[in-house]
Amino acid sequence: MVFRNKQPNFERIKEEIKSYGFLWTRNRANYYFSSLTWDDWCNFELGSMGV
Repeated sequence: MVFRNKQPNFERIKEEIKSYGFLWTRNRANYYFSSLTWDDWCNFELGSMGV
């Protein structure tokens, strides 16, 4: 961004972090997160995740 003189797209960065975090958690999860859904992840409903 600095060398190309562009402004960062914070919304895109946030969405990428959210999606990569979800994929990492689902693929590395033990039984605590086996029922984790994208909707739960986006809403951060920790109760439905067993936490």
